[in-house]
Order: sequence, then C-alpha cells, then structure tokens
Amino acid sequence: MTLRLCAATALATSLTFGCSGASDAPLEGALDAAYAPAPLPGRDAGAGAGGSPVEGDAAPSVDPVFSGLTINEIAAAGDPTDWFELYNGTADPVDLSTCTFVAGVGSGRAPVNFPAGARIAPHGYYDQSLDDTFPGFKLGKDEDLAVFDPIGGLIDAVDWNDGDAPAGGAFARIPDGTGAFETVSPATPGTRNRAAPTDAGPSDDAGNTSADAGPPPIPAHLVLNEILTHSDATDDFIEIANLGPEAVDLAGWSVWDGVATHRFEFPTET
Repeated sequence: MTLRLCAATALATSLTFGCSGASDAPLEGALDAAYAPAPLPGRDAGAGAGGSPVEGDAAPSVDPVFSGLTINEIAAAGDPTDWFELYNGTADPVDLSTCTFVAGVGSGRAPVNFPAGARIAPHGYYDQSLDDTFPGFKLGKDEDLAVFDPIGGLIDAVDWNDGDAPAGGAFARIPDGTGAFETVSPATPGTRNRAAPTDAGPSDDAGNTSADAGPPPIPAHLVLNEILTHSDATDDFIEIANLGPEAVDLAGWSVWDGVATHRFEFPTET
C-alpha cells in the first residue's frame, strides 16, 4: 500500500509499505478500441471537454430533487479502485439509493443502482468506488459516465479522453459542482477540488502579472516518518517529521491511501 501526504495542490511525499490486495497492474479499458459512444441524453450536442454530444429530448426530465447533483470528479486509474464523485449543490440531503449510474453509455451495459442507504449531505460529496465485485465494471481510460434519477432522467454525464484522469490524479470540476472539468493532481475525493497552481497571477492595470496567489511551495523537509497499522493495543497512527528549521502549516493538507473514502484532511491550525 502507498500512503500519500498531500499539500493543497500537489503530492508532498509518499511511503509504500507491505499490504495485500492492491494491484499495480495497468487499468484495462472497459471497452475495445472500436467503441463509439452513443449520444448521451439531456446534454447539448457538440459539448466541449467534460461534456457529451447528445440528443436533446431523448430522456425524461430529471426530478427536481436531483437537479442540484453533479458529477464532480473522475478517477479512471484509481489505486486500488476506480471511483467517481458526486457533489450536492443544494441545502438538502439527497437519497441516492434509487438512482443509477453506468460507464460506457451506448455499450449495452445496464445502469446499476447506488448501494442501499447511499446519501449525500447538503453541499457535500459522495464517492463511489468501482471494481469487479461492485458494480462489476471499472472506468475506461477513454470513456463516459452517466447518472440517472429513478425514472431515467439524466442527472449528469461526462466523457473524458485518455490522459485526462491519470494515475494519482483525476478529472475534476473547478470549482466544485459548476466549473469545467480539468486534470488535477493529486485527486481530492471527499474534499474541495483544487486547480494546479499557475506561474502567473492576476495582472495589474499596466498588464504586469504577480506571482501565483496559491499556496506556498511544498516544503521538501517534511517526511512520513513512522506508520502503525493493525494495532490491537492502540489506535493506528502515522508520524510526520519536520526536518527543517521552520514550522509548517498543514491546514488544507491531507493523508490518503488511494481509496476514495480514505482521505483525512488536517484541520485548520494544524
């Protein structure tokens, strides 16, 4: 298993240790090279990156209860599992258990129900892992994904190309719920999506640009120093060592083992 210490916008350091069950095998595409996705219902024809060409009225209108949900992030080369994330942009919780999803629209694959009891909190995230056990398929490197309400209305859909969701990264909306999709690294399951920092910040009246206003450079002197797992005597823990002369603010940083639901974000003032 690989444990990752992630700054707000990038991987800071990682540590791999013995663990069974994970696979380093490359992701196999869900469909062969001849696959040509059928139009997805409910989206504008000729949509750009992160959209899908569709036939406008080919499906029922989505139930308003689900109209605030969006596909927010895609990890098509997950470690150890692929996953996707929904974001709830409303002030109400939403029951997902009667909704369905499918990857490879037009492939003949039947949509699958979300697990019983699946719910998404107001302005919250729901991450769904995919493997050969459930739902019985993974995400292809060049594929599409659609989520439907209980009567078949399209809640949201996204398609991506090979390289958009690389290993360790994801294809994510920036900002959450409303933004266009772009490639990010590391992936951010269960937390706010973050764009990669740029070299130039906003320009002044003269057109001069400032340095990027994002987080400061990642300290090179932070390391994962010790890990305790499967302990019967005490809680499992990790130890982070600061080998440098100055304190480091870990607010917005996180620890992640690659499973969609296994990300811990450090609280403010850590």
